[in-house]
Amino acid sequence: MELGAIAVAALTASFIYSFLSSLSVTLKWKRKVWEDFPPSYSKRVSVILPFYNEKFEDVERTIDSLARQDYPKELLEVLVVLEEGDEGTEEIVKELLPRIPFKKKIVKVHGRRGKWKALNKGFSEANGELVVVYDAGDVFGSEHISKLVGASSKYPIVTSRVLRKGKGLWGNLSFAETILWTEVAIPLIKKLTGVVPPSGEGVALTFKPTLPPCLAEDAFLVLLGKEIGALDYEVIEGAPSTFRSYALQRARWYKGYLQCMARALKEKRVKEALIFSIPLVMVMYSIAVPLTLLLPLIDPSPKYFIFPISIVAMISLPSLYLRGRVDRKALLFLPLSVVLQGFIVLYSIGVREWFKTERSYG
Repeated sequence: MELGAIAVAALTASFIYSFLSSLSVTLKWKRKVWEDFPPSYSKRVSVILPFYNEKFEDVERTIDSLARQDYPKELLEVLVVLEEGDEGTEEIVKELLPRIPFKKKIVKVHGRRGKWKALNKGFSEANGELVVVYDAGDVFGSEHISKLVGASSKYPIVTSRVLRKGKGLWGNLSFAETILWTEVAIPLIKKLTGVVPPSGEGVALTFKPTLPPCLAEDAFLVLLGKEIGALDYEVIEGAPSTFRSYALQRARWYKGYLQCMARALKEKRVKEALIFSIPLVMVMYSIAVPLTLLLPLIDPSPKYFIFPISIVAMISLPSLYLRGRVDRKALLFLPLSVVLQGFIVLYSIGVREWFKTERSYG
């Protein structure tokens, strides 16, 4: 296939995705996805905290958020899952756990197997009718658990609106991306497939699954075939503080999505495979942008001069949508990050383990 044909194909696919994203914004699909629910105190709740090699500040933020919950003490338990040998985190947890007025317990899991292994251990120890998962560093309001309980009367899986806020370029870029994910991408995916892709922070389950080895354990929940609701309630967590942390975090996500897509295709579940195709979309943009910018220089045919104008307009739309809400430097870099994502996807193919993200807080 000649270079021009490849550029046309990539540009066309990019245009379709950008057009659908624009519809998501224009028609305000987010209003049909994110729902508010009244607080409920009708269920026994188990909170699982899968911690690994954590800093004092990260653990404290989550513990203090739990301590502020308005839920009845006798109906809530907190299970901190630690890996054997992680003495530093255990010391921090033992110092901070007394701040929580609920029943609490430290559970040990053998060996470094990843978050999926820690969650399975937590599920096996949980006594609640509803299981809620948080990560270290998550911050949420006092009604979060009671609202998750309210939403769980309608949905067996409930995800929260997760935003990552940090300092510097990578922290602000992550913040911009999470706004786009929650306000544009998730409503679009819901419209196309009828499914809400959940986030692992502040997710609630009315059952206790057994998760397989996967680098995106939250994405795997889609394959369980249960309806997923979206609670319009923020969970704030830190964002990557360095380029390395930023790239490795996304590489893990993309590899997890590719793992889930392979499983969905194997089971001939086309709808779910479409949800997990996001890494392929990123690769598509990474091909389309440089090709369409370079093609007029290689072939000065007039028909190719519209390509650069089209692709620049498409990758600039997110920055226009976020204007006034995100740091200017991040907005300027956002179009370039679209190209960067494709290279991270290619790198993710070789990723085999879970990486710890170094975070900052905005």
